[in-house]
Amino acid sequence: MFKKISLIAVFAMLSFCAQAQEESKESKPSKFGFTAGVIESNFKLKDPILLNEDYNVGKYEGGGLFLGLTFDTEINENFGFNSELLVAKLDNSHRYLLSSSLKYRLFNSNFHALGGLELNYLSSAPDISNGNKGNRAGLNAIFGLEYEINDRLSIYSSYSLETTNRFKHDNGNSYKGGYNNVRLGIKFKF
Repeated sequence: MFKKISLIAVFAMLSFCAQAQEESKESKPSKFGFTAGVIESNFKLKDPILLNEDYNVGKYEGGGLFLGLTFDTEINENFGFNSELLVAKLDNSHRYLLSSSLKYRLFNSNFHALGGLELNYLSSAPDISNGNKGNRAGLNAIFGLEYEINDRLSIYSSYSLETTNRFKHDNGNSYKGGYNNVRLGIKFKF
C-alpha cells in the first residue's frame, strides 16, 4: 500500500515541478484547457487458461465518452509535460483518470510522442467472481501520439496498459487482470 501511495505522490509532484519550469526565461508559458473524446476499455486476464466469460466484468468494459481538464507545460522546444484529469462515462459505470506524461516533439514537426502514468479509478468496485470484489484503483502505463493543429487546438490518441492487479481475495488463487484503455480526443487550450 505504501508503494502505491508513494508512486501517486511522485506522480503529483511531477505535475507541480512542471509548473516550476515555467518561471525559467527559456521556457514557454503553460497552457490550461479542456479535453473531450471517446474511450474504449477492455478487461484482460493475464492467465490464458481462464475465460473472461467466468468473470462479471462486462459492466466496466465497453465504449464511452470522456470530458476533462488538461494542463501542458513546455520545458524547452522539444520536451514538455502533459497532465489530465478526466471523467469517463462507459456503458454502465463512471471512471476517473488522472494522467501525467512526458511530451517529446518528433522530427521538428507538430507531432508529439507521449509516455507516462495514469491513475485509473472505478466509481464502484467490480464484482469479479462469486461475490468477490475487485480493486477500484489501478495504475496504468500510458503511451500516445498528439498532433498540434495550432497553439490552442490539438488532437491525440493514447493507449493505457494496466500494471496493477484488479483481483483480490479470489479464493486463494493468484489470478491477475486489469483494464486497458484506448482514447481518441481533442484538446482546446487557453
